[in-house]
Amino acid sequence: MRTGSVDPYDQGRKTVLIYESVVVDRPFSDLATWLPIDDSARDGLTEAATEAFARGAVGRGRLSLGSCRERSESIVLPLLWETAVATEPIETFEGDLQVAPFGDSRCHVSISLSHRSARSDATSDRRSALADAEARVRVFLNLLAGYYFTAHPRA
Repeated sequence: MRTGSVDPYDQGRKTVLIYESVVVDRPFSDLATWLPIDDSARDGLTEAATEAFARGAVGRGRLSLGSCRERSESIVLPLLWETAVATEPIETFEGDLQVAPFGDSRCHVSISLSHRSARSDATSDRRSALADAEARVRVFLNLLAGYYFTAHPRA
């Protein structure tokens, strides 16, 4: 086994962590009851992920959601987006969506995801893939904050 900066399991692909957050003008209690149990919440998350990660192309990927768990006055939802199309520059997004109280009438929504890009030896390709991944995560979070978490009738 080789030592150093080469990971034999990585196969030349890079995994990078992306973190984004936004404050939403909804009480935490609204989202705390909607997010973990409501099928429309899962449908909304899937729709937002398809729009952000697959640019709206249904069938180009799949969102898997884990079970919500409570952690220090917040709700954490594990998620995994896997690309179904080999030509996509980003293969997976995996991490947590977290909703926490932010004062009495707002909540803090954050997402921390690692993403694995397709193999590329060119630095410019890796930088481009990272910029694209960051933009997709930002779109996903903004879709959630702008519609599903603020305007959704059940949220």
